[in-house]
Amino acid sequence: MKRKVLLIGHYCATGGVSVHINRLATLLKKNFIVKVIDESRLIDNDGVTFNLRRKNIFKYINYIRKTDAIHIHTTVAIIRFFHILIGRLFFKRVVVTIHSLTTIKTAMDIFLLRNTLRFAHEIVVVSNEINQILNIPKARIIPAFLPPKIGSEPELPIEVKNLLESNKTKKIVISNAYRLNLFNKEDLYGTDLLIEVAKKLKNNKNKEIKIIFVITTLEVNKHLYDRYLNIINKEQLSEYITIIPYPLSFVKLIQKCDLVVRATNTDGDAITVREAIYFNKPVIASDVVVRPKKAILFKNRDYDDLYSKIIENINIPNILIGQPLSEYKNIYKRLYLKEEI
Repeated sequence: MKRKVLLIGHYCATGGVSVHINRLATLLKKNFIVKVIDESRLIDNDGVTFNLRRKNIFKYINYIRKTDAIHIHTTVAIIRFFHILIGRLFFKRVVVTIHSLTTIKTAMDIFLLRNTLRFAHEIVVVSNEINQILNIPKARIIPAFLPPKIGSEPELPIEVKNLLESNKTKKIVISNAYRLNLFNKEDLYGTDLLIEVAKKLKNNKNKEIKIIFVITTLEVNKHLYDRYLNIINKEQLSEYITIIPYPLSFVKLIQKCDLVVRATNTDGDAITVREAIYFNKPVIASDVVVRPKKAILFKNRDYDDLYSKIIENINIPNILIGQPLSEYKNIYKRLYLKEEI
């Protein structure tokens, strides 16, 4: 009889955590009965998956009661603690993945997180940097990347297909942001850095490169998007960079591009970086954290260095032999079935 696993976190929204949970649910469904509690905004919900924001506590408890294991991907501290507490009260196996520490601001935040995680049966962190900061001996380092199932990915929007077609003689550089967040009063995803790179392309009369930057949602800091569009129009950069302000299959866009950029000023284990490597695309990433070996690093917030790395590597392919899908399955099966990895 199949065991039941409940995944909790942002599921319907588009972002690194959402991508991970979606792929994990797909990966597990042949071996487990998988249910999901979505924590995305109601406007992002698909209308089918149970959403925690509906505040139906009885349905929530029923989901917990009927499962064998709970895998929590929640980023909000108090909600994460509540999930762990309820799971333990119902004698369920509790697994928690920490994807990022961007919400951790003080030493007290780290103290509270460490003590919350003491009640979980299994703790997963997605990078060694997070592991070193939390310093929890039993934590397992498991990168968030899971191979995408291309057949289930939506087709690229016609506007994007046309954009690629009109720039087919150029080298395509892509980057993305879940939304225009600020971290340390800087653009977290480095949208502004790619605009500066576009300026340098124009100044150097390099018309062989086109940058496409995807922003999944404008629900936060839309004024930054307006400012960036104003700069692009004022500086006449549209030939060099285009911002796409809506969600799409970034995996399919990776397949169409020549190089991927991850210009964040903080990070966990970026799925985008590992996806690029998985699809044999060169990927340039900021040096704010330790990156996979095949990533090309540039100095954080240094657009001159980013420009140089793009020019140097735009024609250099990556080579990677990925793990078989069964290996990814086994990692998570062992977490839920109390086996050692």
